[in-house]
Amino acid sequence: MKNREVIGIIGAMDTEVAGLISKIDFLDKKSIYGNDFYLGKIDDTDVVIAKSGIGKVNSGICTQIMIDRFEITALINTGIAGGLEPSLHIGDICIGNKMIQHDYDLTPFGYVKGYIPNGSGGDKPTEFESDKRLVDIVEKASDEISYSERVLKGTIVSGDQFIADLSKKKSLHEEFDAIAAEMEGAAIAHCASRAGIPFVVIRVISDLANGDGPASFEEFEKDATNLSIAITERAISLLNS
Repeated sequence: MKNREVIGIIGAMDTEVAGLISKIDFLDKKSIYGNDFYLGKIDDTDVVIAKSGIGKVNSGICTQIMIDRFEITALINTGIAGGLEPSLHIGDICIGNKMIQHDYDLTPFGYVKGYIPNGSGGDKPTEFESDKRLVDIVEKASDEISYSERVLKGTIVSGDQFIADLSKKKSLHEEFDAIAAEMEGAAIAHCASRAGIPFVVIRVISDLANGDGPASFEEFEKDATNLSIAITERAISLLNS
């Protein structure tokens, strides 16, 4: 008998999850420590959907609650990001097969940026690797949903900063070989990894992390979030195929 899957879905903002919440066969809503969790089904798959709030601490709290209270078997973080890879355009799709916290900085103690002390190493950033099966499913969903947008797999970096400076964009791309930057995914990945929960991070590019970032974000946020929602919904359907 096939094991029952419960897919957790987290987005930072209302716009990143509202479209999915509206599509579920609604079963229940639970409010825990200021987070609302919506329980239901998408295409006969059990899901738990929540808005975490912006930033690493908010997303980490939401992730841990979801893991502890709802017995999820996999986790999808969906949303938008700033593009770091020079070839990316607004609307392109990034799948994080590795996640790094770029603002974790213990360089005064001889460690490289992004390294999180875990008893060994320190000469390279701490990477949280997405589940290969989920990455493959999201890639297939992205190819099916998008027609002209580029789909790129690679490292996505997270930090409690909105990247809107060309020099910072360049340094993040070069230092971490990162394709995109956002504010939650690596914290979600950290919690999921510690708990042994398979995860994947989906990001649609809403801005190019340059001097025009805030204006671009406001202009393209809706289209980018709608695409990330569509990919997430299709990926959940593919889990049953």
